[in-house]
Amino acid sequence: MPVLLAAGAMAGTGRLSLVLVLVLAGIASLVSDVIWYWIGRLGGGRVLGFLCRISLEPDSCVRRTEETFSRRGEWWTCATGSSSRASRRSSLAPST
Repeated sequence: MPVLLAAGAMAGTGRLSLVLVLVLAGIASLVSDVIWYWIGRLGGGRVLGFLCRISLEPDSCVRRTEETFSRRGEWWTCATGSSSRASRRSSLAPST
C-alpha cells in the first residue's frame, strides 16, 4: 500500500502538511529500523538464515551478507557497541 505516495499527493494539494508527512515518514522509518535491529541482535544467524531461505536467491544472499560482514564487520560492531569491543581494544593495544 503506497501510503507515502498518497500522503505526498495530499500534501501537494494542501490537504496535509508536507512537514507532518516528512516527520511521520522519518519516525516510521526509524521505528522499523530499530525493530529490525533488535530482531537481528536477538535472533542473529537464525533470522538471517530465515530471511535468506525465503529470498529468491538463498545462496547469493548468504554469500553477500557474509562478505559484507567480513568487510564492514569491525565498523558495524563498533558502531553498535558490541560487548566484544573491550576484547578488541585489548587485542589492539600495544604490548608493553
